[in-house]
Amino acid sequence: MNAERRSGTRQLVDVYVALALLVVAGVGVVAPVPDRIRLLIALPTLFLLPGYALTTLLFPTRSEQPSGPTTQLSAANSTGEHDGTSGIGHWERAGLSFGVSVTLLPLLGLLLSSLGVEITAVTALGAVAVLTLVTLGAGIGRRWQYPQSVRYQPPIPSVAAFVDGGRNTGTQSTRSVALSAALVIVVAAAVGSFALAVTAPSAESESTEASLLTRAPSGELVASGYPATIEPGQREQLVLAVSNDEQATVEYSVVVQLQRLTAGDDPSVLAREQHLTAQEQLSDGETWEYEHEIAPPPGYAGERTRVVYLIYRGEPPAQPRMDNAYRYLTLSIGGKQADATVTPVAQE
Repeated sequence: MNAERRSGTRQLVDVYVALALLVVAGVGVVAPVPDRIRLLIALPTLFLLPGYALTTLLFPTRSEQPSGPTTQLSAANSTGEHDGTSGIGHWERAGLSFGVSVTLLPLLGLLLSSLGVEITAVTALGAVAVLTLVTLGAGIGRRWQYPQSVRYQPPIPSVAAFVDGGRNTGTQSTRSVALSAALVIVVAAAVGSFALAVTAPSAESESTEASLLTRAPSGELVASGYPATIEPGQREQLVLAVSNDEQATVEYSVVVQLQRLTAGDDPSVLAREQHLTAQEQLSDGETWEYEHEIAPPPGYAGERTRVVYLIYRGEPPAQPRMDNAYRYLTLSIGGKQADATVTPVAQE
């Protein structure tokens, strides 16, 4: 009796593993961890469990059933003998699990969209969990319709049994083993490539964001309320915010210039004066709020005057200009309406 109970437990080990993966993925989705870690936790669930559950439903038996008289009699008396179902080996199950999962994921996305459900990490994992639990439950029920001797059993006993595809007797041909190994390599390479693609930082994700802010009466920093004019002798408090999203620690330098422009639709710089300089080292994800005063000297007033913030990675050049800055902002201070703009500058 105990032996039968242990055997039944071993035949359900894949269910326990699937439930554990669902729990781990659920915790990973809601836990305060980086997105890349969350995605790596969810990958086995998304790319294996839906397909494995469906494979369990379709193929409830071993790849090759024992042919003894007792087994044949039991199989003939079982409901599963008449449905024409044949089993598959462990490697084939792994390949089908991956392939079917890849096919099912877009269909689940379309279903969620058609139901008006916003596709988020939580809703996507929830849909996968529901599909997996329902299909896996039906598959285990179907597996139990067969005699214990022919039910599929996960490859726990030994590595040799796993390579042998779950067969009780005989050995696989060299060609069969090679094909099985190739299948696993392809599946592992596909999942690994996807994981690398989604977790490796891309050029688009590496950036520095800059914004010019003012302090509201409540003390909150806002991207509005810029002074329309700053006359000589007048002082205005401003805040330059620099956010590091470069996936690395960066030493930033800021050069603040006052510029007087020529008239016309395409003005050029008539004169410039270096007003302020500052440096700060930021770790990835940190933001530097550089509070400073703008106090134009005589000669830098009127409608053709602007403040330019030149942002560099590392030391600034000997002649800092807009065309050699990593990022820059401009603020017009001589017109009826202030205009602050941020222009990213591409780096080779």
